[in-house]
Amino acid sequence: MSEIGVKKFTDMQRVMRLFKSETKLLFQILFVIFMLISTAGAGYFNGTVYNDMGKFEPDVTIEIYAQGKTVPLYSTKTDPKGFFKFDSIVDDRYQIRIIPKHHPAQWYSTGENTLFPQNYIWIGSVTVPITLMKDPIDNSPASIVKVSVYDESGTPVGDICCINLIQSWDNAWVVGTNLDSNSIVFSGLHPSQYALFMNFPPYPSQYYNATGNSVQKSNFTVSGSDTTFIRFYLTMYPKGTGYISGRCITDKGVPAAGVSLSLFKVNDTTIPVYSQITLTDGTFGFNYILPENYYLKISGNDFPVQWYSRARAQTVTFPEDPVKTSPDPKLDSLYIAVTMSPLVNDSRAVVSLKVMDSTGTLIKDSGVVQLIEASSQIRKNLTFDPVAQHYKADMVAAGNYSLFLNIPGYNPQYYAPTGNTLFESHKFFVNPEDTLSLRTNLIGQKIDTMLSKSMITGIVSDSGKPYKGANLKLFDNKGVLQNQAISDSSGIFTLNVSTGGAYYLVIEAPGYPLQFWTGKGSTLQIGIDDYFTVASGITFKADISLIRNNIVKTDSSMISGIITDKITGKPVPFLRVILIPSSLIFSGMDVPFLSSEYITQTDISGSFKFTGIPLNTYWLAVYTDSSGYISQFYPGFDSINNATRIILSSSTSKVTANMAVLPGGIIRGVVQNNVGQPVSDVHVNVLLQNSSHGYSSKTDSNGVFQVKGLRTGTYKLEIYSKEYILRESIQKEYQVTEGMTTDINSIVMVEGGYVSGTYYYSGSPDITAGSYLNGAEIAMVPDTS
Repeated sequence: MSEIGVKKFTDMQRVMRLFKSETKLLFQILFVIFMLISTAGAGYFNGTVYNDMGKFEPDVTIEIYAQGKTVPLYSTKTDPKGFFKFDSIVDDRYQIRIIPKHHPAQWYSTGENTLFPQNYIWIGSVTVPITLMKDPIDNSPASIVKVSVYDESGTPVGDICCINLIQSWDNAWVVGTNLDSNSIVFSGLHPSQYALFMNFPPYPSQYYNATGNSVQKSNFTVSGSDTTFIRFYLTMYPKGTGYISGRCITDKGVPAAGVSLSLFKVNDTTIPVYSQITLTDGTFGFNYILPENYYLKISGNDFPVQWYSRARAQTVTFPEDPVKTSPDPKLDSLYIAVTMSPLVNDSRAVVSLKVMDSTGTLIKDSGVVQLIEASSQIRKNLTFDPVAQHYKADMVAAGNYSLFLNIPGYNPQYYAPTGNTLFESHKFFVNPEDTLSLRTNLIGQKIDTMLSKSMITGIVSDSGKPYKGANLKLFDNKGVLQNQAISDSSGIFTLNVSTGGAYYLVIEAPGYPLQFWTGKGSTLQIGIDDYFTVASGITFKADISLIRNNIVKTDSSMISGIITDKITGKPVPFLRVILIPSSLIFSGMDVPFLSSEYITQTDISGSFKFTGIPLNTYWLAVYTDSSGYISQFYPGFDSINNATRIILSSSTSKVTANMAVLPGGIIRGVVQNNVGQPVSDVHVNVLLQNSSHGYSSKTDSNGVFQVKGLRTGTYKLEIYSKEYILRESIQKEYQVTEGMTTDINSIVMVEGGYVSGTYYYSGSPDITAGSYLNGAEIAMVPDTS
């Protein structure tokens, strides 16, 4: 009897002593028989692992695989003396994989260990010594896989790229050799299971399957010493995909072009899995997506955020009825007619701003005040309310925003609660039901009082017609923003500078490409030495004629690649990938100013591609905060200064740019009230120490907040709520490490007090004393005396 059997038998004897009655003898005998049967066929597998120097090797993972299985049946690790132990293993033949920390992964063999699984070892109560090999041998017979690629009609596909052979046991990719423009060969293969993955635009990414390609991984068998010939027929409709198409129109029946559409999984409406923009005729199409239930979110420049309800066949305020793709788009596509309506309901927010100069004098209906949505950079003008004496925006959707002020006589500036800044440094979150009343004092000396000032003025036009609403930014020849202005109804703009110097202008006009003015007319690109000179104390004339969106594109150039996890090596789906034209770098613009053709996301296999883009020099970047990964520039740098440029020099240029991303750190915490109940809708800002760069989150119904994608560093928290206040101050700084989670102790907030009352007119020539005053702003200032 094995040791296990002896142990169980001893335990059984102790149990039998409890049976004192002779009448239960029969049951005792049956119990003995049952225990003996239960130990039959159960063995053990023990051993000690030594390194190549003959010393104990601790912390080695030992995995036992049943025949034909790719998932380990048993797993353990060696102790500090290299010992491992498996109990109660059914006697059979197994393969044993050994994964040390300081040696390559290898498979146990009765001779020398090998790189690939070779022999099935009989396990039946055995103890073995295992010696690790620095370079395990590969004594398997070599196999070859030759792949030729064709389109659906059987025509050979030339210039193939991005085809990969994937090993089933570790998901590693095998590098092949091109035989010709249509064929690739993979040699020296171990007999086992493999998968073929192909990324060849305009076809969707797909895996080879003899019965029909699929978006799901499908393995095939490679035999020893054989050459396997595979004809890979690409298909526009791989198995397991569907699509949703449709058209967006406004409530007036006009096609809604440039509308943002996003698909969300029903259990997560925070991160979209697919996104796109409607075309000029309002049409859209989500192709090659997994058949699943999705919420469809729609947002346009002049419309609030709304969700499509399939049951109602119309848009609604909140997600309520999902849409589902067809598993076979050839047979059944889902077409949606979306009518966007300016939904008026109590879920839309209101933002108002009272503007004063540095002396506290009210600024009335002068200049431009804009609300800027953080992710899309869509600008919404605030209108001046003469009764409430503030600038106001209605129908504001929930999200992160900043406020831009361009008041005549003052430098353009951005709102910040601690004092305005010349650069965008503060963002605030707006809830669907919020009514935010803000106030600010303009900073800086009034420009009219500046000495030795210079002025740049001109008219923005298209084909001789004045253009209203163009945003002009003035940069010096070092790329530092000096001033900005917006053209008025006559197309006129004025930019004041404190001194003469070398400058260039960046012009953002809705419906036009981003363009530059350097004294030689408008241009779509700019070089380092392109600028115009303004002498001190003069007025410089700069009339700007806008360039229309007639960029010559190419259909055959392509930038593609695969994004993988830097630690696991696995593909990472649904990451936002952007291309930044070199001309944009000199403009000082942020990424959200890019048009949709420069923004995409990885598919389920981690692949992305850009096609039909203008010939130019680009930087490639991955923006991954919401997914928990850290943003970076190709091929893996934090700063664009170190990034590698990608050059598309001809219409046939094809560039492969693979990247590996690193999981960022996480700050996580819980907000509760003074009786331990969760507090929802609390705003949490996480700011990097000594920096204005930060991230925002809100507590959910369980009071939990979480911010992902953080780099290693020291962060501080800002916490605020409409109804609650902090019971006590929170820790000032939190240390975050990439790939780790920093948990914050429960934060306690208590309900704040309130002040109510009625505000009356004291009397005036036009208004009777005692009349109610509507729309007045009431400010409470702490008494610091």
